[in-house]
Amino acid sequence: MRLMSWCLFLFFGLTILQAEGGRDFAGRYAISNVVDNGDNTENATLTVRLFNYSGHDIAGARLLLLAGPPGPVETEISAHLTLSNHTDQKVQADVSVPAPELDRWQHGASPRLAMEFTGDDGQLIRRPVELVRDPILAEAQ
Repeated sequence: MRLMSWCLFLFFGLTILQAEGGRDFAGRYAISNVVDNGDNTENATLTVRLFNYSGHDIAGARLLLLAGPPGPVETEISAHLTLSNHTDQKVQADVSVPAPELDRWQHGASPRLAMEFTGDDGQLIRRPVELVRDPILAEAQ
């Protein structure tokens, strides 16, 4: 019984450490309402179901879209996000991105998103958001 308790403790402890040291934020995304601007950029609606696995409640965070080329461009998708640990929130924004970037999103590559927030020590923290495509998400509005 003691051995089993120790194994469970070790397993769950390592799982928590892995979540905090690795994938703190994840989500599902969908693209809809695509409009070609005619200048090699396209407008679209980006819908994200964002999950917080960081081990902490997050308040006052920004969700950023990191798009490019011709260079990295940060676009704020949402400001002042509050997301408790192990909860999720739907975020939707109209974005304008280079046409090749949007084409990559529609053919398997994920948008590059980051959560930016202030840590307990007052330092600015930026963590990537791991995404998977979910075309049904856009339809369930």
